[in-house]
Amino acid sequence: MRFMHSKVADDLATRCHMHVRIFAMLVPWIIVAVPAVAQNAADSPRFSTFDAGAGIHKFVPGRWGVISIGVINPGEQDAEVLSAIYFGDEENLQYSRQLWVPPRSKRVSWVPVFVPATTSKDSGMTTVKSLLFSRESFGDVLIESPSGQKSHDGIIPVEHEPQITAIISNDDDNDEPREALAALRVARNLTMKISQLRNDTFPTRYEALDGLDQLVIAGDQIPDDPAGIIALRQWLHDGGRIWLMLDRVPPSTVSRLLGDSFRYRVLDRVGLTEVAFRSDEPGEDDDEGKVREFEEPVDMVRVVGEDLNASFTVNGWPAAFWQPAGKGLVLFTTLGPRGWMRPREQEEFYKLSIFKRSANAATPQLERLAYKFLVPRHRTVLPTGQLQQVVSDQIGRRIVGRGSMAALLVTYCVALVGVGVLLSSGGRSVHLVWIGPVLAVVTAAIAAGLGYASRTETPPTVVESQFVEAAEGVDDLTVHGLLAIYNQRPSAVQLGASRGGIFVPDMKALGGETRRMVWTDLEKWHWEHLTLPAGVRTAESSMGIIPEEPIRATASWDASGVVGHLMASPFTSFGDAILTGPDHRNLAVQFGDSGEKEGEFTAGQSLASAQFIANNVLSDQQRLRQEVYRQLVRRDEQYQYPDRLMLLTWAESWDSGFQFDPDARRAGTALLAVPVQLAAPAPGTRVKVPSTFLSYQSVAIPGQKSMSAAFDKRRRVWIGPLTNGTSTMLRFEVPSQLLPLRIDRVHFSIKINAPSRDLEIFGLRGEQQIVLETQSSPVGEFVFEIDQADVLGLDDEGGLQLGVNVGDFQGKQTGLIQSEGWKIDDLWIEVEGEVLETKASGSTQ
Repeated sequence: MRFMHSKVADDLATRCHMHVRIFAMLVPWIIVAVPAVAQNAADSPRFSTFDAGAGIHKFVPGRWGVISIGVINPGEQDAEVLSAIYFGDEENLQYSRQLWVPPRSKRVSWVPVFVPATTSKDSGMTTVKSLLFSRESFGDVLIESPSGQKSHDGIIPVEHEPQITAIISNDDDNDEPREALAALRVARNLTMKISQLRNDTFPTRYEALDGLDQLVIAGDQIPDDPAGIIALRQWLHDGGRIWLMLDRVPPSTVSRLLGDSFRYRVLDRVGLTEVAFRSDEPGEDDDEGKVREFEEPVDMVRVVGEDLNASFTVNGWPAAFWQPAGKGLVLFTTLGPRGWMRPREQEEFYKLSIFKRSANAATPQLERLAYKFLVPRHRTVLPTGQLQQVVSDQIGRRIVGRGSMAALLVTYCVALVGVGVLLSSGGRSVHLVWIGPVLAVVTAAIAAGLGYASRTETPPTVVESQFVEAAEGVDDLTVHGLLAIYNQRPSAVQLGASRGGIFVPDMKALGGETRRMVWTDLEKWHWEHLTLPAGVRTAESSMGIIPEEPIRATASWDASGVVGHLMASPFTSFGDAILTGPDHRNLAVQFGDSGEKEGEFTAGQSLASAQFIANNVLSDQQRLRQEVYRQLVRRDEQYQYPDRLMLLTWAESWDSGFQFDPDARRAGTALLAVPVQLAAPAPGTRVKVPSTFLSYQSVAIPGQKSMSAAFDKRRRVWIGPLTNGTSTMLRFEVPSQLLPLRIDRVHFSIKINAPSRDLEIFGLRGEQQIVLETQSSPVGEFVFEIDQADVLGLDDEGGLQLGVNVGDFQGKQTGLIQSEGWKIDDLWIEVEGEVLETKASGSTQ
């Protein structure tokens, strides 16, 4: 027993001695390895910033924005890294930026992100998470921070304001421009929240300005970066509004922003101690002519230029004027900000809510400018549902061609006749009883086999439906659209873009797989880890482009109607086109043959209400196109399109540069919306002017002060049903390009429901009413020909006045408006006449 205890003790001593020796051997390795691991972690790339706002520094739910990121590489080797950002718990959808960072350096860049539309309105912030990966040949390796942190939590400001306004001003500037902008917003019952656009974080992507509605420029801090200028122009031309304070913005800055589209010259700069506004526009309570005095002079830049139609003048010089820029608008002011506001009374100040307590109030003149400036940025409401039908209609299983089926049927008939002849000559015609059905079954089997083969051979297909909006006076285009991507089986082919633009496929039911939108350059990006299931996936797309040649449409008139020309390279194969305007009087357009005449068009046939294609029998494609027109060209309380004369036409789609499966079949179509520039016909030309060009408003009948209640002047629609009879005088405005015009015939069309009443169409001879046409108990559509030259003269401004009188009810009184009421559903005219020589106006200065 004593021996065994000694044996155990010796074994324990031996093991302890061995552990001590092993520990002694590991100590040097631990001393070297631990600092080495720490050093490797310290030398790894890491974030310097990962949630900084860029551009307008605000993010709007349902809109694109830009997050600024910074990566430091403290090591001695260059690094290829990937910064990935996602919102909240939506880790499966990430927005990423790939960066190359030189040794011992720092890179700052940006990541476009789409803010979820479901972002809560309860807070002005939302959480974002950022990940940093090392891009290795074998895959992405997550880089932990020196403290061991894998993901980096951040917050970004989310704005739920109905309108977002930003300002650019010099760093050393006083607060006057910002105070004037705050007074402007409060005048429209908006808060004083204003974003600051800075030169060092100025956006170089159009997406960074997606949430912005208005921009005030009160300094010369516009970047020299061409990408930033292009992004700002695209935003302006796509419906933005800019207020340029010319007393603080040098002409060179204006030229860099607007190019040659605005020509003006600064004469001098003066200081005013007295300011009195004048205006040619009617206004209420605007203190016009009232003199305001200032102890410290207010600066004013005196400018001259072409077509400066001033909204307000001071001492005869323009103080505020407007200029359109594509779908956008620019407000120019030459008077300093203090001239447009006044100190707010203390009592008035405390009556305002906390976010609207601006120290200054807008003058009545600035309030009037606010109604035109503080307008949400126009975004065309695309009929996405109808476009989806258009693209889906072009994706489908291939069917056997008509030629193949015709050849098969002809072969069957020839074989049947041949067999019948052979059997008849041999006296065996009785065998046709079973040979005929056998041939029919064989033919049907062959047809079924061809159908099955064509069904299983449908290749990957990409169809792109584009909506291309041109803008008058600018070269860039905004292209919105819808993509449809078809795969017969799941596809992991990389999707992306090589020339800018964005599209995000429908991510529904894609499971928990992490998908990344990776930007590698200013205009290049691609999707990673995105596998599309079998079937059709759609994706909304948008991009801004500058074509080699501007897209333009011009039109004039002749005896048959409208003649014009569309210059829209690289688009071709125009068809199913219409001319339309704010009154939604649609005119069918016919294009010439391809070749030298491609782009030339004529238009003379007016379309019925809600009709957009002239054919009596429409193909499936035309029915879909007509439905797109019906949804796009409409007018209601919240939406009206278009707001000017436009040519809408379908064409072959433009190559957007989006990248798909290289083996995919590509197809598509584009809907072009082009403003029409009208040209004057030569004197002596006989012209026919369709109703599209003859908008009208109700005016007072001579000798009467009030206007008819049957026509809503603001919405430009007829009201009813009405019970009392009434007279309505209408003024039809003739395009200025046709003046002077002698009208010798009017085609007057009216859709009306007025049973048991008399309808009269009347004109004016001086102030005397002359009845031109009558109709008893009119129900339906009526067309009247008017050729009395003495009532078809135009007034001094080029307007033609004709009236409609609906008499009192003459039937049995029931007291029911359904039976006794009346209503005009629609009314329009066409005129024929001759363009006259312009009278000599003498010499002009």
